[in-house]
Parts: sequence; structure tokens; C-alpha cells
Amino acid sequence: MKLFRDIFFAAALLTGLSACNRAVVSGEFNAAPSSGVVLVKTLDGQNLQTVDTLHLDGVRFRYAAKLEKGQPEFVYLYCGDVKVASLLLATGDRVQVQCDTTGRWTVEGSDDCRKLLDNEMAYADLFKNGYVNGRQYVEYYRKMVQYVLSNSHSLTVIPVLYTKIGDVPLFAQVTDAVLFNNVADSLETVYPESKYVKQLRTEADKRRDRLQLQGLVDRAVSLIYPDLSYPGIDGQKVSLRESATGKATLLVFWDATDGLNKVYNLEVLKPLYEKYSDEGLQIYAVNLGADKKTWAMAVREQKLPWVNVCDATGTSLSLYNVDSLPTAILITEGGIEKLSSLELSYLQSRVTASLNR
Repeated sequence: MKLFRDIFFAAALLTGLSACNRAVVSGEFNAAPSSGVVLVKTLDGQNLQTVDTLHLDGVRFRYAAKLEKGQPEFVYLYCGDVKVASLLLATGDRVQVQCDTTGRWTVEGSDDCRKLLDNEMAYADLFKNGYVNGRQYVEYYRKMVQYVLSNSHSLTVIPVLYTKIGDVPLFAQVTDAVLFNNVADSLETVYPESKYVKQLRTEADKRRDRLQLQGLVDRAVSLIYPDLSYPGIDGQKVSLRESATGKATLLVFWDATDGLNKVYNLEVLKPLYEKYSDEGLQIYAVNLGADKKTWAMAVREQKLPWVNVCDATGTSLSLYNVDSLPTAILITEGGIEKLSSLELSYLQSRVTASLNR
């Protein structure tokens, strides 16, 4: 009898330990998918890999993920090509998911899974009008920076750090290396064995090296600045470097849909250009709204006489570390300078100093 009791308790203990190394997902669809199956995918580097196929019991399914202690796993559920849930599972989790075959879901039982859902909803909301203009890009960037800083010990920041707007990484600025390194340092104290943290550390080290190199470049005597080439009003691309042939060029980033930007054009840039254009000042203005029709109409209505181009993708933001609109950068033979003020008197003093060199 004692032997039987010992075997029973040993089996119960093993069962309990096994359960502790698992996370269980219970799911239900609002309507049965036509395929009748759910694909389970996990992250392999930056790619998704299918690891299991779940067969629905009517509209319900259940998935038990075997996990290593202290190493949560990103798990994504798909019906065909439609993602129906994004999850971050840790040992012992019991998560309930309500799915929709159109790609909407709710989740209970895990704070990390809820955070993932909130972030994905914020990303989807960014594209609710079908495009992202410059102001929306900047606001979303700031919101995500705040999220990362407030959740630096949570693995949910990792998908945020690798977010892309179209084909452009959200965190593409060289100075974002500081953010990557700080987060990697924080996560290593909580999840030292996590494969995701190790991958983040590798990326953070690469970015740190680029930041150090950029520091050397910025201190170089020669003028180096990224070229831009975007369509003008006539649809033909216009290059920044080909346009910056005078003594001084103001590279201006603005949003044609914003009233304050209109005031800046008419009350600051126009007087500045009228006064100094004959002495060698040029302006290369980049609109960061994706609505080209609105931008073209604004240029014509405001009668802006300088080079006007439209960056529909927002790639120029990261190239010049733009974090607000409007932003003005002065390009001269001596280098480039991000101007700290948008006041007319300040711009006049900086332009005058450049033209009189």
C-alpha cells in the first residue's frame, strides 16, 4: 500500500511540474472559420514559424504551450493568412481568447497579452485613414517611446522596437541606439536566458556602434548630409543636393494639413526668402502629409516660391532625426545645423551669419 501511495504522489508531483512548465490557451470564435483549423506560429528571429495545427471543436480550441521557466514565448494564432491573436505566454498562464475571423480579438488572463493587444490596436488605428502623415508619424513615435520607457522590464516592448511604418523602421534614427541599449540592459536583469533578449542585445550593440560612428562623422570637417529626392508639384523628383547650390539652404519639414504650418510659411519663411533669396538663400521644403492633392493645393494657394516636394512615406524623418513639425535645418558649406527656434528674428540671424562667411 505504501509503495502504491508513493507512486501516486510521485506521479501527481510530475504532473504538477509538467503543468507549471506550460501555458494554456482556451479560445473561441464568434463564428466557425471555414478551414476548421488554427495555425500556431512562434518567432524564429524576425520570422514566423508554424509549430502546431489546432483542429476546432465547433468554434472552440485549446492549446498547451510547453515553455522553459523564465523564458516567455511569443505565440501567434492564424486562420489561413489572417492573424486572429497575438500572445506572450509565460509558464503557468491560463489565457482566454475571443477570436474573430476578420482579425479582431479580446484576451483575458494575462497582462502581457493585453498589452500586446493594446499596442496592435494603436498601430491599426494609425492607418485608419489609409495613410500616415508626418504629424501622425511623430505622435505615434513619441507614444511608443513613452511605452518602451514605461515598460522597459516587459518583453512586450520588443515588437514595438521592431515596428515598421510601411518598409521604414519606426526606430530608425541613429540616436535610437540609446533606447535599444537601455531596454536590453533592463530586460537582461529579468530574462537573462530569453532568446528574444539575446537577439535584442545583438541589435543594440550594432546600433551602439553606428551611433559611435555617427559621432565621428558629425565631428568631421567635411560637409556630409543625407540626400533627399522626392516628387515636386509636377511629379518630377527633385534632389536636395542638386538644389542646395547657394551659400545657405534651409531644409524645412512641414505638414500641409496643419494650420500652424501655414502660418509659419506665410509669416516666417516667406519674409525670410524674399529678403535673402537674392543673396544666396534657398529653401527645400518637404511635406510629410501623404495626401499629395492637399499638399499641392496648399503650395499653390500659399504661393510658395521655393522648392517644394512631398515625402509620402515619411523616410526623411528618420534620416534627419525630425521629432516635430515644422522643423528647419540650415545647410551651409560649414556643415548642417538643426535650428533650435522657428522665430523669424532667430532665422534671420543664422542665415545672415551663413551668407556673410
